Amino acid sequence: MAETSSSRKSAETLIAELALARKGLSHTAASLLEKANPARRLRASIRANSFTWLAAAALSGVALAKIPFSGRRRLKKSDGKQAVEVVGKFALLPVLLGALKFAAPLLRPALSAFVADRLGRLAQNIQESTSPK
Repeated sequence: MAETSSSRKSAETLIAELALARKGLSHTAASLLEKANPARRLRASIRANSFTWLAAAALSGVALAKIPFSGRRRLKKSDGKQAVEVVGKFALLPVLLGALKFAAPLLRPALSAFVADRLGRLAQNIQESTSPK
């Protein structure tokens, strides 16, 4: 009789452990699905850090507005070959934009961390200056 009660208790503890393991696996699967959805993560990041995203959008808008247009393009023929020559004082701009397009993904994590740090310090300073002393 003692054996059946102890085996019943061990079966109950095993069932409880299995239920906990299933709950942990379902939580892990849900978190993996959450991490695999970049659109949802982006929306959550924008909701959580709306000031940072707004500042980054404003800065990028200002930066794009300050970029001058490249000069007039003129078809140039030399040695029987055709080439496009950019005329104007901003002839180097397409090359710089191409280099920026290559370098931007490499610099994005460092730039994001820098901007987040600076904006965090700014928010902390504002909060400290407005809090009652």
